[in-house]
Amino acid sequence: AEKAGGSAAPAAGAAGGAYIPPALRGKAGAAAAPAFKLHDYEQATKISTAPTGPPGADMAKPSKSALKNAKRRAKKAEGGGEAAAPEAEAVAPAAAAPAPAPAPEPVEETADTLTKKVRNLQKKLRQIDELAAKQASGAEVNAEQQAKIASGAALR
Repeated sequence: AEKAGGSAAPAAGAAGGAYIPPALRGKAGAAAAPAFKLHDYEQATKISTAPTGPPGADMAKPSKSALKNAKRRAKKAEGGGEAAAPEAEAVAPAAAAPAPAPAPEPVEETADTLTKKVRNLQKKLRQIDELAAKQASGAEVNAEQQAKIASGAALR
């Protein structure tokens, strides 16, 4: 069958051969031409499946993140059988609960920290006053703003 261009080039599958570039189609030795190679000077190399890292890195031991991920995966796989042993699950949280941390020792407050706290409280009270005035003027206030207005009495 002829194509619209008038050349009688066979389809790639019909000839059963390799791809022939358009410039070589219809020429005497085109079908016998060897397959195209990008780099004839390169040898085929086997691709390594071993992980590679930056130069100088010791790949014999896994990184911190790899260890952490492995632990997480193991814990997740171990947790898959939770439905089979609900009694063990009920005991484990009670035993694994950490002891409450001791109360932190009081830190001496310097003048700078006290002035910061005073400014912070003054700002909160100013915002509460603005919200109360907004509410008194008839504007709608949302639930968070109402909670802030209610907390004003504790700050004063």
